[in-house]
Amino acid sequence: MTGYLCRNTRVALFRKGGNMRESAIDIKWIGQRFGRLTVCEFEYSERLHKWFWICQCDCGKWVKVRPYLVKNGHTLSCGCLQKERASQASKTHGQSSSRLYRIYNGMKNRCYNEKQASYPNYGGRGITICDEWLHSFAVFQEWALANGYSEDLSIDRIDNDVGYSPENCRWVTRTEQNENTRSNNLVTINGKTQPLSAWVRERGLNYHTVSFLIHQKHMTPEQALEV
Repeated sequence: MTGYLCRNTRVALFRKGGNMRESAIDIKWIGQRFGRLTVCEFEYSERLHKWFWICQCDCGKWVKVRPYLVKNGHTLSCGCLQKERASQASKTHGQSSSRLYRIYNGMKNRCYNEKQASYPNYGGRGITICDEWLHSFAVFQEWALANGYSEDLSIDRIDNDVGYSPENCRWVTRTEQNENTRSNNLVTINGKTQPLSAWVRERGLNYHTVSFLIHQKHMTPEQALEV
């Protein structure tokens, strides 16, 4: 491969007479990751009189690209990332005005948009969204429809100190959701007050089981924690 550099890049650049700044053709870039691309080699084009980076994409494909396009974020994959984004866009097409999509978008804003008024109570205290939902509305929609979603229900986190995920979410009425707020989940035992989730973790119990005993079996938190 013409112009391959693995060491002494300044000498090689001088001999080739390349017009690329030295900073882009330097051994320090080898092994660096940009998005899905890892810089592996340099190649000089005699025809174009330009240097290129030879990168390997996470999907296994190789791509030859101008360094500045990688460094400025324009090219971050062999093309597979753009295809995935286009595919995802097609899956959400026609859903952006639906109530379920508004719930999904609101969930993301609460967790990741610092300008949102509710951010301090969500993202600001470490509440996140699991990767499979965060990167795919289609996956979230599939879970929602398979787990009881209807137009009169809202998404609710069973443990309010844990993020959004299939294991920690359910669809509930507004009344049920209000009952599951952090303030309502404060439990006092022997003069010590802390969230129900903290009591559960402290005693090595299963939060789902304790929550079921409280909301479905109508036990007091103290009773449920002793079972």
